[in-house]
Parts: sequence; structure tokens; C-alpha cells
Amino acid sequence: MYLIRRFSGLIAAACALTFVMASGCGSEEAGVNLGGEGGAGGAGGSGGSGAGNPTGGSTDPAAAVFPDIASLHATGMARTCALNDGVCHSARQYPELGSVKDLVALVNAPCQVASNDPAHVPDECERPGDLLVLGDTEHEILRVLVDPKAPFPPVSVEVRLAGPAGPLDGVGARIRRLGDAGAETLSVPLDGATFAPGADASSVIVQLGSAPVELRRFLDVRSSDLDRVRVGDANGNGTAHASATPWALVTPGDPSRSYLYKRLINDAHGPKMPLLQRTWSALATRAVWCWIRGLPADATAATVSVSERIDYEDCPSDPDAPDPNATGTWSSVRTLMGSRCATAGCHNEAVKAGALDLSPNSLVFQQSVIGVPSVQQMGALRVVPGQPQASYLLCKVDPECDSRAPMTALMPITGNPLTEAEIKSISEWILNGAPLE
Repeated sequence: MYLIRRFSGLIAAACALTFVMASGCGSEEAGVNLGGEGGAGGAGGSGGSGAGNPTGGSTDPAAAVFPDIASLHATGMARTCALNDGVCHSARQYPELGSVKDLVALVNAPCQVASNDPAHVPDECERPGDLLVLGDTEHEILRVLVDPKAPFPPVSVEVRLAGPAGPLDGVGARIRRLGDAGAETLSVPLDGATFAPGADASSVIVQLGSAPVELRRFLDVRSSDLDRVRVGDANGNGTAHASATPWALVTPGDPSRSYLYKRLINDAHGPKMPLLQRTWSALATRAVWCWIRGLPADATAATVSVSERIDYEDCPSDPDAPDPNATGTWSSVRTLMGSRCATAGCHNEAVKAGALDLSPNSLVFQQSVIGVPSVQQMGALRVVPGQPQASYLLCKVDPECDSRAPMTALMPITGNPLTEAEIKSISEWILNGAPLE
């Protein structure tokens, strides 16, 4: 047991968190590396400025955790959205987020062009479809319908066009794509395909039994990768690419038209992301908001540097986003754990330094932290819900605690100590019953 010091001069709501991006482990509870996922900001208040601050003096709560694009990817996206190869956005789902270069590649990249469920493609993301050229006519392809029971790849598809197909002349038939500047960027010959009238004048049945397998794959919209025909009304609601300026995954200077950001703050366009929070937090969401806002309108993936610092000074808050300054919540504590403790070689799932796993996961905390005896200080529990004074985890990060086991160090063992605001947030979380949701 120990007495928590009183934070008399601390105004939690006015403070911005300082997170020092340093790993640091010792033995057992030695590395209370708090940080990681979570919703609201890291444990509360400020501490962002001052000597040794990697943000160059910014007091924004997100600046110390995610000063640049590289740290946003490494600490936020890589450990949440692309944690394991072949899972989620690591060599599996669009968009690819396996590397920081993949994150930068989202600038002006089309959104939802490879959706597993076309009905989830918002009108704002739809772009002009490819053109079907038959004889002297060409029409935009609005939809390609494939029988769900058809083999992969299919031997027949129905193509719905923006206008009457006209004569079904297969000589020289092809599909072509125009870029934003109007120049042709793709031409796919329809060799071996035959054509028949569809359900109406704007519908064509394309028989592919004698066509090359590459063409059959190109027209198979059931597969979710970019090497497929592009359609103008992907969601099939009858409104083809309604926006004159379609959204991109990241629209430079405009988070409100950036599909990546929209998916982080609500479920209007599909399940809110990430599905599993892990190291994600309200601070990470703010970092994405400020990064996109700070991009020049003419930015491209080729002009954005992975080491580019995120501009927080001229970045207002987003009223629709979670509060990055919230304290005393599981979200704030989880954020601390992921960025300060559950880092490589420390208290993560793989290493469990000192037999302690502080991975920012509710199940892990339930099994390894809440009400679990400390192996370093006999008779103490790591976290006692409702009793900060009895929680050894808090003692390990509080320099004023005199109940640490002899010959053990204050945590985290490297980098700056936790700020008063961060310690207070952990204390408040425990006092509130150490909720895990």
C-alpha cells in the first residue's frame, strides 16, 4: 500500500499528454509501458513541451506519440491494422498498410475499388467506369454481374452500360480506361469473347468460354484486387459516380473527403475501423486528421516524405472525432500501454519481460493484470480495481511511491518518466474500477 500524492496544480482537462517513444524494460512490472491502442488520448494532460521533447515544443497530445508519418505507421497502423502477414491490411485486404510507404501510397489513391461487398462502396468513392468498345460505339460500364455460383473465373458475365449497346460487333472489341486527364491508360482486347443481347438495350451478355483466362479474371468482380474491370456504379444504387470530385483514400488537405479517415470516426460507410483497437487511440485518429489537413492540395504519393513531420500547430480539433485529451479511461491507459510498455523486447505478447504481458488488449489485462499477484513484490496485486493505493502497477511508475520492491527500478526504465498527467490517468482508471471497455 502507499499513498498517492496529490496533484494539486493539475488541471486534467487542460493538459496534453507527453508520450516518449522509447522502449524500456526491466524485470516484471519494471516496464509499465503504457500506451498503444485505446480510444481517447493517452492518459490525459499535457507534458508535451519542455526539454527533450521530440515534437519541437508542440503541446498537442498527439505530437509526442506521432510526430511524423513514420511513427504514425509504426506505432499506430502497423501494430493494429497490419500486425500479421496475410491478415487484415497486411498482404490481404485493400488498402495495403504493411509498410509506411504503403501508407503514403494512399494519397490520392481511389477508395473502395476492391471492396468484397460492392454495396459498401459509397457514391462518393465511385469513379468513372471503364469503356466497352463495340464497333463504332463505346459506353461506360456501370456494372458487371457475375452469377455467385459461377466458377472462378467465370465463363459468362452480364455487362450493364450507361447507354444502348448498339450492334454487337465483336471485331476489335475491347475495354479501355481513361485517366483523370482524359488520356487512355488501359486497353484490354476482348479476344475470344462473344456477345449477346442482355435483359434490355443497355445490357450485354459476354460469353467467355473461349477467352483467355486473364480476360475472364479481369471481368470477375467477385475478386477484390485492383487488377479488375472498373465499374461506374459499383454499389448498384442507380447513381453512378455522383461526385464530380470523387473521394480518395487520402485526399490531400481534406480529411472530410478522405475515406481512410471517415472509416476511423464513424460507421456511416461500413464498420468503424479498426475492428480491434490494439494500439489505436484517439491520439492516432487525431494524427491522421492533422496529417491529411497539412498535406498540400497538389500532394502526391511521390512528393510526400515518410519522415515528414505532422503539422499540429495549425490543426484544429475535429468535433466529430473522439477526444484525445480524455483521461482515466481504459482507452487512455491502453494507449499508454501500447506505446510505452508493450513494445518490442518488453512487456509484449512475444517477450513478456518479467513474466508480465501489458499488451493493450482487454483479455490480456483480465488474465495478466487485474487482480493478479505481482511476482516482484510478494503480497501485492498488479491492479486492484477501485484501489490505486494497493495497485503495484501504479507504484512502479510513480517516483513518489516508496513501496517498490528493493533493488527494483522505476518504470519505464528508459526514456522519460511518465508525466504527472499520465500517472494521474492510470490512478483514475483504477479508481473507476479498472474497466476494460
